[in-house]
Amino acid sequence: MFRGVRKKKRKVESIPIYPRGPDFIKNLVSEVEQIEWPYTKDETREKLHDRDKALAALLILIGLRISEALRLQRKWFSVEEDRISIADIQPGKKGNIRSGLWLPRTGKLAPLTRIFCKWLTQVPDDPEAYVFPSAKPFGFIHWDRPMERARAHWIIKTTIGKFPHYYRGVTETFVGKVIFRNDPYKLKKFMGVRRIESVYPYVGEPWEQDLENFSQE
Repeated sequence: MFRGVRKKKRKVESIPIYPRGPDFIKNLVSEVEQIEWPYTKDETREKLHDRDKALAALLILIGLRISEALRLQRKWFSVEEDRISIADIQPGKKGNIRSGLWLPRTGKLAPLTRIFCKWLTQVPDDPEAYVFPSAKPFGFIHWDRPMERARAHWIIKTTIGKFPHYYRGVTETFVGKVIFRNDPYKLKKFMGVRRIESVYPYVGEPWEQDLENFSQE
């Protein structure tokens, strides 16, 4: 079992994320493409690189927690002409079921969908196959076992210097500001969280600050 070094928990909201400018998505895609762990087996190296990149792409596209992403199986996904639909996802922590999620094949986020789709086509057509499976050092992929969370953390950290939950912050910031135009209620529903206060760091200041306007002349 892979074990990383346990460190102090990092807070996503303490990391500055600025989804502005025409190169924001382009830079994200470029970053994901750099995730290439130095696997030793030639016959599985490229395939595992595709797996790791697809994991980061999916985390960005819909803001999953790493534990939620790793337990996904092939039966969760439906490949359609204009999108890849995802079945209802039950959050790993206390939260609401996330329904209606899909990955766009067109638009700004389409390059990330293509990265994920490239890997999804390599996943066996078995409903129980894990989308992000475990792999042994000698190259055999265990489609019936999910990738270990510590292993996923370590791969992303050592290849591009990020950690998986950072991408959840990227999603909340981009979707909150660009797609939902700072609407915390829409962002709360999209992310499947119960407390609206948890999305305030990504869409601006809470509405309570404006209550003093009631007393103004």
